[in-house]
Amino acid sequence: MSTVDLRLSTFRLARAAKLFMALLLLLHAVGARASGSGDDNVELAETRQLIDRAVAFSNSGRGDSAMLYFNRAAKRCDRRKSADDKRLEVRALLGEWSVYFFFFFDYSKAFETLAQARIISEQHGVNIAPIDFREGLLYHAISDQCNDEAAAKLALNSYQKAFNGSGADTDTQTHHNMMVNYILIGNKLGNLDAVRKMWGKYERLLGRDKSAYYEYNKLLLEGMAAQKRGQYKKAIHTYNRIFDIIPFRPDKYRNITIVCRFLAQCYVAMRNYPKAISIMERTLALAEKGEMKDAQIEIYKILASYYDHIGEKRKSTDCLNRSVVISDSLLNYQQLAKVHEMRLLLQMQRSDIMTAQEEQAKRRLAAVAAGSLLTLAVIILVTAIVVVKNRRLTALNKELYNKNQDILRAESQERQRRKSYEEEIRRKAVEPDAQESSAMKKYKGSRLTDDVKQYIDGRIIDLTDNCDEIFSSDFSLERMAQLIGVPPKHVSQVINERYQCNFNSFINRYRIHEACRRINDEAHYGNYTLEAISKSVGFKARSSFIVTFKAFTGMTPSEYQRISKSKDK
Repeated sequence: MSTVDLRLSTFRLARAAKLFMALLLLLHAVGARASGSGDDNVELAETRQLIDRAVAFSNSGRGDSAMLYFNRAAKRCDRRKSADDKRLEVRALLGEWSVYFFFFFDYSKAFETLAQARIISEQHGVNIAPIDFREGLLYHAISDQCNDEAAAKLALNSYQKAFNGSGADTDTQTHHNMMVNYILIGNKLGNLDAVRKMWGKYERLLGRDKSAYYEYNKLLLEGMAAQKRGQYKKAIHTYNRIFDIIPFRPDKYRNITIVCRFLAQCYVAMRNYPKAISIMERTLALAEKGEMKDAQIEIYKILASYYDHIGEKRKSTDCLNRSVVISDSLLNYQQLAKVHEMRLLLQMQRSDIMTAQEEQAKRRLAAVAAGSLLTLAVIILVTAIVVVKNRRLTALNKELYNKNQDILRAESQERQRRKSYEEEIRRKAVEPDAQESSAMKKYKGSRLTDDVKQYIDGRIIDLTDNCDEIFSSDFSLERMAQLIGVPPKHVSQVINERYQCNFNSFINRYRIHEACRRINDEAHYGNYTLEAISKSVGFKARSSFIVTFKAFTGMTPSEYQRISKSKDK
């Protein structure tokens, strides 16, 4: 076929497609007139159901499922233009934000989602106070983690805008949450006067609904003001009154830990370090019970400073080491969450295809009398959608590959940082080989206290970083225990508790990461087949390697190798 013929054929196909689409729109208009406006109400009800299911998944800790439903609801609303649809779209986007913020710890994605929600809200007159509040939470988190005063000021400004924009359409619990965070950031910046000025607005928004949350915020502000004036006994009395109104429930653990930290500060100011340490140790137990790892890291650092002040150097060092271990486990969790997010992106793509197919089915049912021309138009449209989706899936696989490379680089940097830290410890230690031998004898038959778990976890990390024997297909739990010098059940228990997985999953993660590195290393492993690489990292069966590889990276080894080779060209 010549170039002219090809262009002519393409033109005719495009003209035929336009005719089919015109016929489709005509028949759809006829069907819509017959069915009336009831379809809009059905669409809104179905979207609300999607959001309600997403909220239920989020409340039960299933962030992945929540993200799928929030995303699907947002995309349904994006194609519609009514004010009700846009309010639901903003609600769905704020739901996506909560998953990125609380489950994936992906602040950049959270900011991106808020920006999208803000644009829609400003264009369609939707209240932006909830968006300002969540933006404040993001800046607040960054300020706490990086000790960034500029971020703290941005958080304070966002909370102020949220309060000023709030009205009767904002629920009471959101008002309470805004105030407690406003108090905390105001105290951090030494600007409680700004909080007092906003207190009147807070009370007017609540009206007569003065619940225990209101009393909590009121006493917290009073305690901070007394503490700032140096009236520590009064502040302690005020903080203790909070425990009488806030129940010790899991959903209130974080509120309680906040009060305990300020209470301990008062005792420190009064030079009563034993009392402050006692309070923080109880607070640590509460944070561990509530699985609040970020709070545990901060509490260990506070305890380390208290112990250091009273000359308990060993306990201070132990607290710092435990904070580092928790930071490592949190980093590993965040990296796994990134991989999990990549897998969710693929599921969202499939969800988009399902949504398009559902809508297409509705159109076919509404215009069944149109006959063969309508059927042909639908087939053409579905084919075009599938082609576009396939292209997007190809691009998404490349994105998955790039994110896996980011994870490998982050893991390599973290390993190097850990080695530097261990070398620094060894330089300060006396006779490290003798100490290690003594520790192995000490822990070989001991019960699993926190110190024993700490020791075993450190040896596990050392083995995975420095021992190539883990890539042997015969490497087992018993062999790891033998190398460490403790019973196998102790190693298994530490892996289960620290990494929330069994021994096989733990080792397979390192094997898959090593397989990725070898596939990327064209210079040394370019002549290796995928089966040879799988055996070189410890997999006996090719099928097992493929299944495990896809579970950790979101793609098959062959897809990963294809993209890797294309990057090298």
